Amino acid sequence: MSSMKKLITGAAATFALTICVTSIQAQNMSRMDNKQLLRITDNLAMHADRLDGVIDRALDRSRLDGSAREDDVLALVDEFENETDQLRDRIDDNAVVSSDVEAVLSRGLRLQMFLERHPAIKRDAQPAWMMVRNNLDQLARAYNVTWVWTTAGNTYMKNIPVKQVLRRIEERADEFDDSLEIALDSSRLDGSPAEDQVLTLVHNFEEETDELRDRANNRPGGGIVAADVEALMKRALEIEKFMDSNQLTPRANRDWAQVKVNLDELAQAYNVVPVWTVTFVPATSSIR
Repeated sequence: MSSMKKLITGAAATFALTICVTSIQAQNMSRMDNKQLLRITDNLAMHADRLDGVIDRALDRSRLDGSAREDDVLALVDEFENETDQLRDRIDDNAVVSSDVEAVLSRGLRLQMFLERHPAIKRDAQPAWMMVRNNLDQLARAYNVTWVWTTAGNTYMKNIPVKQVLRRIEERADEFDDSLEIALDSSRLDGSPAEDQVLTLVHNFEEETDELRDRANNRPGGGIVAADVEALMKRALEIEKFMDSNQLTPRANRDWAQVKVNLDELAQAYNVVPVWTVTFVPATSSIR
């Protein structure tokens, strides 16, 4: 056998072994088989849907009814349900890694934090939430994820996947841009300087998000510091002020609330305080 043929044969064998090992690792990522995992995620989806309805009704009876904060909370629940659906799809494809489970757990922890801050809503939502949390604990055990229901106790909350969050912000911002233009066209602001100003704000926000994502993808360590995130959050605050001052369509409000959910995650990753909840505080350190 020629040297070249030996080399090709050896390379092919190595490649086949790598595929085999990778497949085995993927299959052994969980302690359960796919049928058991799918049963858990199906139950999780059912209980999450029930929780969504309970929180929605509780918000309607609370002082948050009709406020931007109500939209934020409902967006957080929607995002949690989306993560759950994506996790089920990845389980079905046998493509789940522990970080996928951690992402869903992280969303769940943010929901719990909201309930803790609003006892009246928590009282109504607690039975549904405990069913959701039980399913999440089952997933954590299945994928060997060490998880406690406090922010300080989880390394994932301090190691948020920034590239993934920036991609989501980019996608959500595109959706918001479309719904905002439609809302403005049917409002008293159509054709006014205010319309031009807010559309310019949104387009600049999208450009800054694109730039941060490019830097995260193309530079070692991401190339992003806390000051970059602060600048993006300040741009978002200007949009938030506009949305708070003008009555637009429910769709535009929902789409903006979805953007804010992911912005909150980005801010958390860089120790930046979200600007729509408290007075803006510059970050003192960066983790990227």
